[in-house]
Amino acid sequence: MHKLIRILVLADTSDEALAEARRIVEEKVSGFPSGAPFDGATWGKALQVSTTRFPCEDSAGMQEAMNALHYTRHAFEDDIKHIRKLIASSSDEELFASNDFQTSCIYAAGVEDDGAYLFDFHGCPVSRLYELQKIVTDTDADHNHEGMDNSREYLATINKKLWIVPANVHM
Repeated sequence: MHKLIRILVLADTSDEALAEARRIVEEKVSGFPSGAPFDGATWGKALQVSTTRFPCEDSAGMQEAMNALHYTRHAFEDDIKHIRKLIASSSDEELFASNDFQTSCIYAAGVEDDGAYLFDFHGCPVSRLYELQKIVTDTDADHNHEGMDNSREYLATINKKLWIVPANVHM
């Protein structure tokens, strides 16, 4: 099984972006709820994403991010169709006892990473346009998931370009 995902990373160069994306995928994919073992990935070219802090002429990076959001939306719609079929064909008791129903609801809600096609630089899923817009426009604030606050490490990350790296992940 394989899945094409995209990872947003902060880096100075495309080579650094690729290395950081590899690190994130190796840590994150092994934790996917599906439990499928990580069996490597095929990497695409790192593309810079234009931000307010580091604008760029090429829009290919943002288009790649938008494509990932499109695939996430499509997966959500498929999950909702499946949920509707289960509801129409099952009693409340059957739904309550159904792993399939519960799993489909979790995926549709975006609680698990299996339904995501875009991840941020912390390995967290980005599934809504406003989340992507916040990353693009707010690269120097509110990305303090690691408790870095005003440390040198945090200040170093906000002075880096935003890149998107496609990865065809094999599981």
